[in-house]
Amino acid sequence: MTEEEAFKLLMECSARDNRQVSRPHAVVWAEDLHDIPFQDAREAARAHYREKPGVWLLPGHIIAGAKAIRRERQRRERNLAARLGIPYLEMSAAEIHAALAERGMLEAAK
Repeated sequence: MTEEEAFKLLMECSARDNRQVSRPHAVVWAEDLHDIPFQDAREAARAHYREKPGVWLLPGHIIAGAKAIRRERQRRERNLAARLGIPYLEMSAAEIHAALAERGMLEAAK
């Protein structure tokens, strides 16, 4: 997550919990959440506010929520791969496309 994304996330949090937000806060949150994609962080924050009212949101809550989101995404991808008969290896989109094309399940990219 970038500093700008962290600032945006904190501003969204502020709208929910009235926290004060400054650039130094965003710098620290960006450091703590450097390996968390913004959309996952945003989804984790929303889930936190829905499921844990009154609990002050901290970077650790975002990290735990993002890990849960990632696990669920991987579970869905594994299930899809199993239904399609494709080995699940956390493949890239290009690899998935090629595997589907190889099995005649999709027209090969030209």
